[in-house]
Amino acid sequence: MTVSKSITIDQLGPELRALARKMPDRVRKGLREGALAVIAQVQKEIATTKPHQPEDTGAYAAAWRKRNTKDGAIVLNSMPQALWIERGRRPGPVSSTHLLDWVRRKRLYLDVLPKVLAEHKAGKIQLERRGKRGSVHRSAVDEACKRVAFLIARKLAKEGYTPRYPLRRALEHSKKPIADAIARAMKEG
Repeated sequence: MTVSKSITIDQLGPELRALARKMPDRVRKGLREGALAVIAQVQKEIATTKPHQPEDTGAYAAAWRKRNTKDGAIVLNSMPQALWIERGRRPGPVSSTHLLDWVRRKRLYLDVLPKVLAEHKAGKIQLERRGKRGSVHRSAVDEACKRVAFLIARKLAKEGYTPRYPLRRALEHSKKPIADAIARAMKEG
């Protein structure tokens, strides 16, 4: 013998209406929690980006933020290089002056430095003497940095910059954590 009792939607009206009012808030809460998972995943994607990690001083990686919105959250990065790293860059003019500090920090000039010093010694270029003892080393480093920055700027102007898509990849890998965050928020009373 089976015992049964049917319940109609009309009988659940007040309960369903109350649940419907709570649902958007819970989904928003889950999306906001999920945005934090996306930020954590972006850090992993940055670390595994090939061929070159978009990492210099760490400012780009540290600049990822979550901003709450009416409907959930936005994950964003306001660093100037974030757009280039995510979407790439078309060929076109580039100022090598913006690259000089980067070349120096990355020590990309080291291969060019011996050539610059040899040219100075051979009298092909004149370097300014600096420092207490009149060393040309700083001037040679500056010249080597300028040459490398010029070559990089020329290549960017000719070929552009290939997109790395760390945010896009992070979103792909974060679908389950976002869904889990929404499910946890839905279960809360």
